[in-house]
Amino acid sequence: MIVVPASVPNPNWLRPGIPGAGQQGFGDDLLRRHRFVAIPSAVSQHSCNLIFLAGGATSTYALKFQEPFALDTRCTHPRNKSAETASPLGARWVPLRKKIVHLRG
Repeated sequence: MIVVPASVPNPNWLRPGIPGAGQQGFGDDLLRRHRFVAIPSAVSQHSCNLIFLAGGATSTYALKFQEPFALDTRCTHPRNKSAETASPLGARWVPLRKKIVHLRG
């Protein structure tokens, strides 16, 4: 399933922010109906995120490789210390992993 921006109930969901209950419900519904969902990225208007429930689609993809990935936080630091402690993310980013998968059939 490829989600086009016009089909997203609230266009603000395609902007960076903390997801709310409606946004999470929308995603849950998509994953109930489709094994794989490509949805526009909230970070870049030129890319999509592929989402799926790994346990529910085990026979439909294979992991090709996985490499460590860390977000460069130099551009995301708050302007002052009080903002850093008030921010839900602040400068405390958790290293992520990039996974490359091959979709079958």
